[in-house]
Amino acid sequence: MQIFEELASDAVFDSSGQNGKFRSFREMIINYYSNGEYYRTPMQIRRDQWILWGLVRCRAWMIIPIAVVSQFCLGSLYAWSIFNKPIDAHIFGNSEANRAHITFYIALGMLGTSGAMFGPWIESHSPRMCAILAAGVFFAGHCTAALGLACKEIGMLYFGYGFIGGIGLGIGYVTTIDAVIKWYPSSRGFASGLAVSGFGSGAVAFSNINAALLRAFTVPQAFAVLGAINLVVMFLCALLMRPPPPDHNLPGVALEMMDQSLTDINHLNMQSVQQTIKGKSATVGGQTITVGSNSGDPVLIITLSQALSS
Repeated sequence: MQIFEELASDAVFDSSGQNGKFRSFREMIINYYSNGEYYRTPMQIRRDQWILWGLVRCRAWMIIPIAVVSQFCLGSLYAWSIFNKPIDAHIFGNSEANRAHITFYIALGMLGTSGAMFGPWIESHSPRMCAILAAGVFFAGHCTAALGLACKEIGMLYFGYGFIGGIGLGIGYVTTIDAVIKWYPSSRGFASGLAVSGFGSGAVAFSNINAALLRAFTVPQAFAVLGAINLVVMFLCALLMRPPPPDHNLPGVALEMMDQSLTDINHLNMQSVQQTIKGKSATVGGQTITVGSNSGDPVLIITLSQALSS
């Protein structure tokens, strides 16, 4: 198996932090945010090429509708305002108590926080596993919120939907975007924009769905049913989510610039592969770009944390 980690031939990085002995907490954080490669065995790579029990080969275009539907469920967060007055009336007996809306802010904050915290972990693990985890955590948040509403405990609602559900939102959001941009490395903005469109459309649709649930069920029951709907849809999408094959493309590196001879690696030790691309040329956007030209400035593909700490 060949793992791609793009480095210029004469680039040198200090790998002492990768041997498991961190000199400082800062180095541990930098190491965590610098290692986002997803390592797979040859068997896993072959298995990831198929969906629906090996009946259909996974194609790049398939990941877009899967991501849109997943984001559609996550977009239910932005329809929260439908619940504000019914929750306040249910817990406090006053629809103007103005306490339920705090749940939305907690969930929104946890979406961003968990996305930033779990981002490298998501990138280095199977998107299917991460999507299943997101669906489960999001559902657990709904169930905890439903229990809190049944007990009329606003704190449990904050913790359930706001904290737990917010973590599920963050993991699910980053997972789908990460999967999409890996399939479309040359059109990341367009592909991720299509995926995120599901988030916005979900907010519109769930405004009506939530209102219908409140008419048909009590407030605690509505949350349980809403969580079950999101769980089923997100779980089915997760089962279909696949990463691209290793040779699909290298992010940020034109395929013509790749040296075909790669260093063999030991998969168990997850050692890096160095590709010698210095002196190679490629035509990108009508311009000829030479990597590692006579100017002595090699092109490095590095992470944001490496750039900030260099």
